[in-house]
Formats: sequence, structure tokens, C-alpha cells
Amino acid sequence: MSTLKNVANKLFKVELESHKVELALTDDIKKLISEANNLKNQYDGAAMSAVNNLKEAKRLAGNWRDNLSQANNLIINLTQKANELGVDIPKEVLNYKELVTKGAKDADNFVKIINKIQSEVPLN
Repeated sequence: MSTLKNVANKLFKVELESHKVELALTDDIKKLISEANNLKNQYDGAAMSAVNNLKEAKRLAGNWRDNLSQANNLIINLTQKANELGVDIPKEVLNYKELVTKGAKDADNFVKIINKIQSEVPLN
């Protein structure tokens, strides 16, 4: 009878240990799912910040371009008036013309880059 009791005790112990393993695995799964949910929430916040930052960068690049366009129009106007009066265009204005042209290209390139990002990864 004691052999039967020993076998029963060992089987019971093995069964309890297998339940402990199952419970430990379940706890590990729950922990990983919880961590995954936290990471997803962090991702959502970062993605929303990225969307907002891209929208703001695009708005600012557009304003930058508009500002440079206005400056360019003034340079053209000044150049025409200088030519009408037969006076030399100040060297400083010629330097501004270069800055405006380069800045406008940069602003246009930034907007193109942002548009490309938005077309490849819908952020709206």
C-alpha cells in the first residue's frame, strides 16, 4: 500500500508542478502583452507628434517660401527702377538675390520631402 501511496504522491506532485509551469507561462504572456500595449501607446504618441511636427514644418516652409517670394518681387522691382534710372544695382541687392534664390530652392525641396513622406506614409 505504501508503494501505491508513493506513486500517487509523486503523480500529484508532478501534476502540481506542471500547473505551476503553466501558470508561470501565463504570467509571462500577460506581462509581455502588457508591455506590448505600453509600447503601442508610446508609439501612438510618437507618431502623432511626428504627424504634427511634419504639418508644422510644411506650414513653416510654405511661409518661408512666401517670404522669399515677396523679397524676390521687391528685388525685381528695385532692379527695374534702377535700370530705368540708369543707376547701378547695389551689390548688397545682388547678394540678397542669391540668398533669396537659394533659400527658395531649399524651401521648395523641404516641402517636396515632406510631401514625399506624407504620400508614402499616410499621416492624416
